[in-house]
Amino acid sequence: VLAKLSLSQETGTLQMDYSVRIGGWGFEFANDIAVDSAGAIHLAGSTVSTNFPLRNNIPAPRLPNANGIVMKLVPAGGSVGIAYSTLLNESVFKIATDSQNNAYTLSHGPPVSMVNPIPGVTPPAANTLASHLSMLIHDNPSAAVRFGYSTYLPYQYATGLAVTPNGTAFVGGATPDYQTSPAAAVLKIVQSSPRVPAIEYTAVLGVRNSTGGIPSILYIRDLAAMADGGVLVGGSGDGPQATLNPVAGFGANFHTSEQTGFV
Repeated sequence: VLAKLSLSQETGTLQMDYSVRIGGWGFEFANDIAVDSAGAIHLAGSTVSTNFPLRNNIPAPRLPNANGIVMKLVPAGGSVGIAYSTLLNESVFKIATDSQNNAYTLSHGPPVSMVNPIPGVTPPAANTLASHLSMLIHDNPSAAVRFGYSTYLPYQYATGLAVTPNGTAFVGGATPDYQTSPAAAVLKIVQSSPRVPAIEYTAVLGVRNSTGGIPSILYIRDLAAMADGGVLVGGSGDGPQATLNPVAGFGANFHTSEQTGFV
């Protein structure tokens, strides 16, 4: 269900402007939402419905279990119209927009297709979890949505996404191989030319602590792009991790046995 709530200027009470059910005969899950500069609503989620409504969609087969979904909805008065609705991978869990109202998604599962992938990033081994970053363009209301790019990521599990107005994407994630790989890192992905992604940097935030066998694991939960070109990273971690300029009263290290939030 998508609903818009607002505060009544007359009564000062909360009111519902509209409420719309979106889905088919099965279960749907809304994982993330973004609103672009034109007021359109972008939804990311998944569905198990075999009759989930598609419109102006990217050609993609329905997967046997869950299907990731991306929708662009346009409010008009007290109703909402579908600009496009498309399947994408097995699960889409993060979405953001740029100043041109293009949508960027993080998803898991087999890719619909790879379009202008990041150079040097190879497909993962068979039967392993894969993460994907996609840029979706819908600049003609009567035409289908299309990929600006769609690429594998050098993470098996990407979890955070932020996008700047010019289309630079920050992606945070982790790999399950704590023995040999960084526990968490942030990628800055720029467009080296329009719709051609390239990794500008990778910032490692956590590595395994071999002393005493205590894993120092960081989990990135969300990201926010800043106007100065930086990125805010929020998440949680366990094991000892040094901090820089910590908030007074919160100590200098993470607790060694319980998860602690960090920014």
